[in-house]
Amino acid sequence: KHPARLVRCLHNRLILEGARVRCAAVGALGRLAHQLPSLSASIEAILRSRALRDPDDDTRDRAVLILEDLKQKKN
Repeated sequence: KHPARLVRCLHNRLILEGARVRCAAVGALGRLAHQLPSLSASIEAILRSRALRDPDDDTRDRAVLILEDLKQKKN
């Protein structure tokens, strides 16, 4: 009903949770970006600012894949 609230909640998971939850939050943000193009820009900003600097390799790798996929979708 309120996708922007969900994005904010997932962003908080990237800040507050452990590696597994952060990785899942990145995946969920990626799915939301594909389903809701209106939120794609803000989700990309979150992924670039938080997920690409994550200490966990899996989280960073997933963020890179999602950002590349979103980039290709735009073209």
